[in-house]
Amino acid sequence: MISLNIPGLRLKNGKILIDKVVEGVRIYRTLDTSNIALAQKIMARLVNDVLERHYLPQRKNLLTVRKIIGEYWDGHMKHKKYAYNAGFILGAVDERLGEMKIHSITKADVRKYIRERLTDKKRNGSPGCISPRTVQMELQYLSMAVNFAVDNNLLDANPIKRFIRVAQGLPKKIVLDDGRENGREWAAIYGAVNGDVKPILLTLYETGMRPNECLQMRWNWLTQKDERRYTITIPPDADKAGYEHDVPISARLLEQFKSIGIRNCDSLVFPSPVKKNRPRHSIHEAFINALCKCGLAERGITPYALRRTRITIWDAIDTNASRYAAGHVPREIHLRHYVRVPQERLFRLVGL
Repeated sequence: MISLNIPGLRLKNGKILIDKVVEGVRIYRTLDTSNIALAQKIMARLVNDVLERHYLPQRKNLLTVRKIIGEYWDGHMKHKKYAYNAGFILGAVDERLGEMKIHSITKADVRKYIRERLTDKKRNGSPGCISPRTVQMELQYLSMAVNFAVDNNLLDANPIKRFIRVAQGLPKKIVLDDGRENGREWAAIYGAVNGDVKPILLTLYETGMRPNECLQMRWNWLTQKDERRYTITIPPDADKAGYEHDVPISARLLEQFKSIGIRNCDSLVFPSPVKKNRPRHSIHEAFINALCKCGLAERGITPYALRRTRITIWDAIDTNASRYAAGHVPREIHLRHYVRVPQERLFRLVGL
């Protein structure tokens, strides 16, 4: 083997070999070139990758995205309560990037993935294309899968975490009736929904609860403060962020609960119509049917819009109380993703 008198570079069988140790990591790679200047540039790039923790040793370069997702699913994800939804998210990534070797994915590949996904139609048949938030979530799940591989010594570093951000633009805060109480849109949706979904819809609108919290609600969550005042105490294991908080019950909602029959027991307020001892899984289908009936299907409204609407109404009265009732600890999340400030509220600041 002939020396090139350049530390880290050697000549072997007419090709240049990089053999250099940087911070305990050995770079050992045969180059398909005999150009010394080019070899020095490649070595400098690899050294930089080691210093930035992006270098993957040759023996681990054969791992594909599909293999990494499979390891993540079997070793971490499949037993989670949200595995059903996570399966669809990871499946979308696997469909386009599954055959690619993880070390060969570049920023251009990720940008191409983002462009293509943003033109895909929604899986549930709703109008419009996949949102930037969904694409961001897919890339975050991929990055979590790669981090799992790193933690289990399948990889030495996560090579994609630098360029998985998707431009979100302004947050999509759909609020009914521009944040006014009992407006036309709410009346149309509430009038169009049928049967036992109607009380659920009113509860979502009057309390601003998350749909999942509402469907899990039990009678012993209700607490009477005096003759007219009741609250719903959401326990930490049912709250998304793990915080217990109280939600006030309006007079209209209290009348509904009394008509159903308030009970001091652990039974569900809104049990599944199929399995009485189990909570409902979703009201999405009934909600979409109601939107179609009243001509609001094109707005992209979901049951979550009822939560944003109530939080916006409450925020105009008392921001801190609204945050507490909504279960929002970070103020920036409360303001950025939920509260919509209509022009009337802005002009009220200057007395108009």
